[in-house]
Amino acid sequence: MDFLKLNPYIREFYLYERKLGGGMRRTYDARAFYILSGGITLEIEGQKKHRLSPGAFFYLPAGATYKLKSEGARFILVRFDFYYHGEIDYPSPVGIDAFVESQMAREEDIAPFGAPLVVEDMADMREELLSMAKIFSSESNGFRARCSAQFKRILIRLSELDDEGALPYRMTEALDDYIRENAGDDLSNTEIGAVFGYHPFYISQMLKKKKGITLKQYIIGVRLRMACDLLLHTDKTVIEIADLCAFTDSSYFTKAFKAQYGMTPKAYRTAHTQEMI
Repeated sequence: MDFLKLNPYIREFYLYERKLGGGMRRTYDARAFYILSGGITLEIEGQKKHRLSPGAFFYLPAGATYKLKSEGARFILVRFDFYYHGEIDYPSPVGIDAFVESQMAREEDIAPFGAPLVVEDMADMREELLSMAKIFSSESNGFRARCSAQFKRILIRLSELDDEGALPYRMTEALDDYIRENAGDDLSNTEIGAVFGYHPFYISQMLKKKKGITLKQYIIGVRLRMACDLLLHTDKTVIEIADLCAFTDSSYFTKAFKAQYGMTPKAYRTAHTQEMI
């Protein structure tokens, strides 16, 4: 997809609160959903069921076969085109047998959005999406263009989740340095996202994809490595080291350290100091 030319046209921006049910259906246009409260079970043809909670986001391309089920959920639904094609009103999703292929929206070069996308934790986007819903419903001057600009940023961010090389080169080294330099502070995912110019959910998703850990787990890992260095090269007590590495509870620090290295901080210091000497 040429993101320089990408100009999503949002035809509808709904805020729903309702039960969901019925059989498998196909959609004629591209749709994005964000769950605000309650839960939705999403079944996509050829995939396992997704049981989604508040904060989850999913995208369905035109032609997708799917089923939604919920005892009651509050959610946002966005109907859109990736490029402006004029005022086209596509039919609502219908059962598989009633689907008319010729009435489906056609988009050229929409990779990686040619397949459904599910992001289970997109909680940090809640306020932005609610703001967009408010702007769209106001129909104030330029409301559609403003929402489209915001939605373009979301689409680009989502595309990065499907890109194996999306985590910038040396990002992990930069994360290490930043966390080490600020180890004594109460770091938050939001703060780190702002520092590196990426949404925190994106950094966390990339770490999960590449390293199998979340951003929070990554921060703990860096702090534990810092603790190892302090144990071997200083005479500071375990309590002092725990405090320097932002573990407010020394017992939790010992538990986390043992889970990572198979021994307590004190035992680690004894064993490795002897080896070095």
